Amino acid sequence: MSRQSGILGLFNMVEIRNLANLASYRKLKRNEALCSQGDKAGSIFIVLSGLAGVIVNGKNVAYITRGQEIGELGLISNFALYRTATIVAHYDFEVAEIKYDDFYDFFEMLRPERAKRV
Repeated sequence: MSRQSGILGLFNMVEIRNLANLASYRKLKRNEALCSQGDKAGSIFIVLSGLAGVIVNGKNVAYITRGQEIGELGLISNFALYRTATIVAHYDFEVAEIKYDDFYDFFEMLRPERAKRV
């Protein structure tokens, strides 16, 4: 994982390395789904490599690639309890998955310094 402008942009490199230790890693093959629209949300995904389609109501509406986040809306309490899109790998696709509870615990540990940035 690397620093970027999304959720990870809140953290410095040392913090990102610590956050990476909480992640599990998944590799998907072409046409394999990472998650499906309507599934209960419980994790944020950070794309490490590959390309995937974002499908909403059966229509491909976007593509995601390295460095982009999936599921960040679910970090906002009660905003997105369920997945709003299906994510399907177009090529080999690798993500880091961090459970929301682990992310909250990590963020809470950094308070109050980091909470001031949000």
